[in-house]
Amino acid sequence: MTVAYPMILLRSIDADWSFARWETLPADGNRYEVIDGVLYMASCPSLFHPWIVGHLVEHVGRVAEDHLEMYSFLGPVGVVMGGCAA
Repeated sequence: MTVAYPMILLRSIDADWSFARWETLPADGNRYEVIDGVLYMASCPSLFHPWIVGHLVEHVGRVAEDHLEMYSFLGPVGVVMGGCAA
C-alpha cells in the first residue's frame, strides 16, 4: 500500500528574492528555496524519506563507489544553480 504524506508548501507574494536575501533566513528547520525570485517554504520530509535514502545509498551508492568511482553523500546540501541571480 502506498501512502502519500501531505507537504505544506508556502510561497512569497513578491518575486524579488535573491541568494543574498535567502541567506538571511533563520535556521528554523524549514526548507527554503528561491525559484525565479519567488521564495518557497516546505515542511521537513517524513521519517520515510531518510529510510529510503539509506536504502538507496546501501544498494546503489556502494555499487557506484565500487565500480564507477562515484560518491554518495548524506546530509543537508545547498545547491546554487549557474545562471541564477546571486
